[in-house]
Amino acid sequence: MSRDYRSHAQHETCVSISSGLRITEVYQALSVFPWSIIKAMKRFVRTSLIVVLLITTISLVRSIWVSSGSLDDLKTNEEEIERLRGENERLRQEKEFRQTDFYVEKAARDTLGLARSGETVLIEDNEASVSAQKEGSTLANWQSWFNLFSN
Repeated sequence: MSRDYRSHAQHETCVSISSGLRITEVYQALSVFPWSIIKAMKRFVRTSLIVVLLITTISLVRSIWVSSGSLDDLKTNEEEIERLRGENERLRQEKEFRQTDFYVEKAARDTLGLARSGETVLIEDNEASVSAQKEGSTLANWQSWFNLFSN
């Protein structure tokens, strides 16, 4: 036997509740309560939740997209670092070579025209060197020297 609380509350004598409201007043208030407001609030909360989830999903996808681009940049930067390390090693070896006595002596002889004491420096005539360079491709080395000193 199902009881209808609204009709039961209306016919029952008024009983006081600890809050001071009467049961009949509570049931009467519930019978005229606008339930459409609660439905609208539920719809609003559901729609808001969908919007928040959509924004979160878009943000997550964007972050993943940016991260994948960052991984490509990271790989490119690592390759650049390896290339620069190789170049740095080559330059370090060249620096060590240029600090040796052999290189200093060779540079002094080639660029500055210096010689050790007791050595004779031969200075080449520009006209003879130009003609020797022109003929150098067809003449043997000894012939170029012979032509240089015979002229």
